[in-house]
Amino acid sequence: MRNMVGKKKCCTLVLEKKILEKPYCKKMEMIRKIVEERSNNTDSLKSMGDLLK
Repeated sequence: MRNMVGKKKCCTLVLEKKILEKPYCKKMEMIRKIVEERSNNTDSLKSMGDLLK
């Protein structure tokens, strides 16, 4: 998964370590799994980012 800017980038690093203490990170982990199950294309990742704004 590509690094995202700011808060999202930080959260991505947290997810990689499986430390899901922040609610934001828990939400992102859930959405990331759903997106990966549906498709691995970049359009889906962009949609995931839009949901978290």
